[in-house]
Amino acid sequence: MDATAARRSIVRKDTNESYASYVEGLAKSAGEQAPDRATQVSFDKNREGRRTSNADWTSVTDPAAKITRTKDRRTHLAYKPEHAVDIESGAIVAATINAAARSDRDTSTGTLVLALENLEHVAMPAQDLTIVADKGYHSEAVIAGCAVAEPKTCVSELRTRGRRRWKDKSDLPRRAMQRNRKRVRIDYGEAALAEERRAVEVSLAHVLETGGLRRTHLRGRENNEKRYLVQVSAFNLGLEMRKLCGFGTPRGFAATWAAIWCAVLALIRFWKPTWRSVARKSRGCHTQESDGSASHSQVAWATQPPLFNGLLMRYTSVASRSDS
Repeated sequence: MDATAARRSIVRKDTNESYASYVEGLAKSAGEQAPDRATQVSFDKNREGRRTSNADWTSVTDPAAKITRTKDRRTHLAYKPEHAVDIESGAIVAATINAAARSDRDTSTGTLVLALENLEHVAMPAQDLTIVADKGYHSEAVIAGCAVAEPKTCVSELRTRGRRRWKDKSDLPRRAMQRNRKRVRIDYGEAALAEERRAVEVSLAHVLETGGLRRTHLRGRENNEKRYLVQVSAFNLGLEMRKLCGFGTPRGFAATWAAIWCAVLALIRFWKPTWRSVARKSRGCHTQESDGSASHSQVAWATQPPLFNGLLMRYTSVASRSDS
């Protein structure tokens, strides 16, 4: 999630020097005399040892935003959202905003603790839960911590060379890692990992892409986390509305009613000839034949109540307007 901060606003932590001034000084030391903006950009792209670290640089406009490389292989100041999703219902159980420079193993602990706390409020014990995650979250601390908290784990394992050494370690992490490996390799684990990828990607796509939060316009981690929780609440509310009413967004509600009205107009158009004939008969029921006696059909339509005849006339006029 891109932050509202640009790389031109970062400064060095030791000298408080801006990035443009820093590059200009490097260009002058390399022999460039009075370099302009284009020369500085070209020099910065091609210089050796180019590296922008969070340990040396910080943003003036948003200090909580950290320098990271996004999925499009570009460097931005950003935040890192993280979801804990219920695979069966697709609802987001916990959502956190973390610093973009932190790894998945570091941020997973806080998200899991928040998810377990939220599930306790709905009377769902931890013994009945299975935590499913991809290989980015695989670590001894995470799996052993889940074993202490009693939920099962099914975390995809990283490929390592050689055998893991358990010397001078307790039996709890070793047993937890072995049980996790068994769950991952069976058919249940493979199916659970596939469902986990689908559920998490769908929730992130709805909140970030459809919800328009791929770029935030707030500053500070706390403010962005509050805004993100509102977006997540709307996502969960949409799931509940879709379960109760069949649609979960205002756009879906409008499309449903538009389809209903189209069906009503199609029925009116289909039955229009019948209504026209009925209206002609209702208009002719008050006229008598030349011999002074009314026909059988005219007497039958004359016995109908006035309200019924008026409704037929109204529907016929609506159908004729829709044709024109």
